[in-house]
Amino acid sequence: MPWPSPPRRRALAKPPGLPPRSLTRYTVPWGSPTSTACTTSPVAFGRGATNTVARPIGRSNSADAWLAAGPIRSGSSSLVPDDLRSLLAGRSIRVAVSECLLGRSVRWNGEHNGDAWPRQRLEKVFTLVGICPEVGIGMGVPRHPIQLVGEASAPRVVAVNDPNLDYTDRLNGYASEVAGMLDDVHGYIFADRSPSCGLAGVKVFAEDGSFERVGRGVYAAAVRAGYPDLPAVDAETLDDERVLLDFVLSVLTSYGVVDRAAGLRDLVRGSLNP
Repeated sequence: MPWPSPPRRRALAKPPGLPPRSLTRYTVPWGSPTSTACTTSPVAFGRGATNTVARPIGRSNSADAWLAAGPIRSGSSSLVPDDLRSLLAGRSIRVAVSECLLGRSVRWNGEHNGDAWPRQRLEKVFTLVGICPEVGIGMGVPRHPIQLVGEASAPRVVAVNDPNLDYTDRLNGYASEVAGMLDDVHGYIFADRSPSCGLAGVKVFAEDGSFERVGRGVYAAAVRAGYPDLPAVDAETLDDERVLLDFVLSVLTSYGVVDRAAGLRDLVRGSLNP
């Protein structure tokens, strides 16, 4: 029997009233901003996410390319077990990813973090869609490095060498701008410790430059408030096999796969293996 279409998500700008859709199985509980565990978190991506040429990397696509191309049919790897392949046939389960993690040189110094996490394993199961909010607000590459300052619960994002360059409002605005484009996204992988995208463990400095404590990136915090039921994780935690498997199962649960596959955990584990 064919699957129904995945339910539409509550947009960030929509007034409160409808409760967020709850995950039924394999849901990972919320963590604090200091936690490095896999967590369920808000997410966003959208147009203008990069000033680089949109090009596929494996089954990865930039946000611009995704919006232009429309529906995408996911491919099947020979390493994916037959039962799981049949479940995913003709389906493109999209997961948003900080674009520097896809091997694209959009970091502040023109480099990338594409080799710092098990990207190729996840590309066997999901379609990865890149987004860089810093480039999305026009900061360019290369650009001033930024940091969080002020109160850990509500920090500001400023240039390291010039605190008068404040990007807080623009990053918050970008989160609102792209918030309606999440209907087909079922997970988010953030760049760890990023002042914009870090889900946890981001350094927050006092006004005098001394280190205060850790918190969450401004962009990640803004979109979290609008989409609290979307599976999300910092990329560095995916080196832990348990966290990786739990995240994949959470995404599949969000999509609606789990209740239709006996022994899905074993199938997923097999599909992720090199």
